[in-house]
Amino acid sequence: MDNQYNYQADDQIRQHQAKVQEVVGIMKDNVNLVLERETRLAEIDTRADELQVQSKQFQSAASRVRRKYFWQNMKMWIIIGSLGVIILVVIIVWSVSNRNS
Repeated sequence: MDNQYNYQADDQIRQHQAKVQEVVGIMKDNVNLVLERETRLAEIDTRADELQVQSKQFQSAASRVRRKYFWQNMKMWIIIGSLGVIILVVIIVWSVSNRNS
């Protein structure tokens, strides 16, 4: 009977050791997953920082381009307005000179 008790106790110990080993394996897997997740999060954070820098560069470049084309457009309107005034002056001068002749 003593042998049977020892055999059952040994069997229970082996079962518990197997469960402990299984839990240890699961915990190691979980730790590895956490480390991988941390690595991915660090990479995402780095990319987010880079995107933020790039967005600021894009915003300043877009502002420069907007100002450039605003003034280019303004110059065009000034030229068109000046040509309109010149044509109007020529028409008025021509009308006045035809009335006087």
